[in-house]
Amino acid sequence: MSGATLTPFGGNAPYDEPAGEREVSRQRVDAWIRTPGRFDEVIDFDRAVRGPAAPDRLLPALHAADRLHLDP
Repeated sequence: MSGATLTPFGGNAPYDEPAGEREVSRQRVDAWIRTPGRFDEVIDFDRAVRGPAAPDRLLPALHAADRLHLDP
């Protein structure tokens, strides 16, 4: 069975709330997905598209205007 991590959503007003609870939850879910033995293989979308200076946000060159979806 395959698994995939959740992508960052920092800067998206409906998801990125000031307290940061959703980001903490996203990181916990991604850590669980990456844990050996959970899946046969993992596609790590988080590591592939997050910004190195702001890991809670998509790379500027990759996000659509909403900062939630990847640009086609």
